[in-house]
Amino acid sequence: MRSPSWARNERPTVEEKSLDIAQTDVAKQRLHTRGVGHLPVGPEEAARELAEGERALRASGPRNRRWKALDKHDDVVDRLTQKRTDAGARLQSAEEAVRQAPERDARTLAAWIAAGEKGARPPATVYERTVERDAAALLVSAVVMELDAALERRQEHVEKHRQAMLEDATGDLEAATNKLRAASQALVDLRQQALDVRALVEWVASYPDYSQSYGFPGALCVGLQAPVERTLGTKARIDFGAVVEALGEDASCLRNRFGREVAHALGLAKPDNPTVTAMWDADVDPAWKREQLERAREIAGWSASPDRVAAEASDFRQ
Repeated sequence: MRSPSWARNERPTVEEKSLDIAQTDVAKQRLHTRGVGHLPVGPEEAARELAEGERALRASGPRNRRWKALDKHDDVVDRLTQKRTDAGARLQSAEEAVRQAPERDARTLAAWIAAGEKGARPPATVYERTVERDAAALLVSAVVMELDAALERRQEHVEKHRQAMLEDATGDLEAATNKLRAASQALVDLRQQALDVRALVEWVASYPDYSQSYGFPGALCVGLQAPVERTLGTKARIDFGAVVEALGEDASCLRNRFGREVAHALGLAKPDNPTVTAMWDADVDPAWKREQLERAREIAGWSASPDRVAAEASDFRQ
């Protein structure tokens, strides 16, 4: 058995961390059920699943932004991943050969007996197939070990350069959302051009009579309910300017609204407070405390106002 990571003075491997997590989860589950029933997955199998999930997270990467230094790590990971796939296929083939070896050996021996036992007796191949399987399994273990090391180096690289990479990525996001916002504003001019040409069509078709206009030019779909309801799910008449404004808000949300962890990394998150995370009282922002106190006083003052007290008393008497 391999000595634990603390005894080796090394960081735990992916399998060791996953096994530790799995054993902890199993212990919690058994404590919860008090020994009743059986867990659907054993600790070692759960650890393997967790390890694969950890590898998948470590191997994840951006689809639309490349860094040359990260590309070097990705090339190594891709090569080892392919090598692992090939080694895994060979291992499966070797395991199948081991499984079929006894029956094949028996058939070969039966054919030799049926032929009068002429010549040398056919040797058994189970041992040879087993050696090949063990060699294939060893190769898979070695490749996985090197893959984990490569993923570890990749993770360390990202952690070391996270701030610079964030600046690059947020710069890309800023440029993309600015283009989106500019394109939404350009729709105003494009639509006005369409309205002008539409008015020209109406004038030509009506001349010399009074030019008849149809619908509400400032509204989306000239105010027709059916296309708006079909596309936006509302029967309300929507001003086209509101649509453009919504597109601008969409660009702002894409740029500035993130989950809490990402918002913290970007410096966009509001200070933690007890409504979103467990905190010691001493760690709570004093300004937030004062804000909550003032809100409580406003609510209490409203509920205890003379008019409200009189109304509640009247309701009680009735």
